[in-house]
Amino acid sequence: MQRNEYAKEWMMLGVVILIMALISVGLITLRNGMPPSADARTRPQPDVLTEAEQLEAAQTTVKKYFAELHDGNYEQAVKHFDGSFLVLQALNPNDPTEDHVALLEDACEINGFLCLNVLEITSVEKIDDHTYQVEVVFQNEDGTAYSAESINSVDANPFLFTVIEEEGKFFVQDLPLAPLD
Repeated sequence: MQRNEYAKEWMMLGVVILIMALISVGLITLRNGMPPSADARTRPQPDVLTEAEQLEAAQTTVKKYFAELHDGNYEQAVKHFDGSFLVLQALNPNDPTEDHVALLEDACEINGFLCLNVLEITSVEKIDDHTYQVEVVFQNEDGTAYSAESINSVDANPFLFTVIEEEGKFFVQDLPLAPLD
């Protein structure tokens, strides 16, 4: 009878030692950081764009924004814009300040802003982790390059626009071209 109790004590001691060993291994792993699983190493990372893809996304956003403005698709255009509406709100005091679609429509249809299609993007530069500068040449309705002379009689082409990235989405920060006169 005592032999069974002696065996049970040794078995319990073995179980306690095994549990302590597993706890120790777990604590050491937590302290040193867990190695990535095979799935984590081979699984592609979502929403991680290369720098070339980021530059392309900034360029594409500018093209879409101006194409939508030009075509009168203001509901779509506003989805590509995340800049200030203060100028448009001041020019259009009868529009509700939160009606961004109406404000963009008024900019193009009433206020004389030039909502032209993009002829070409001459450069895209990454300024910081979330900001891009895009140089744009616009086209006239006949397909020729738009050119404007500023007050100082200096050709203003190409025009510079800022694009920001927020949570993997890209937005133009600038309104369409304001009338120069």
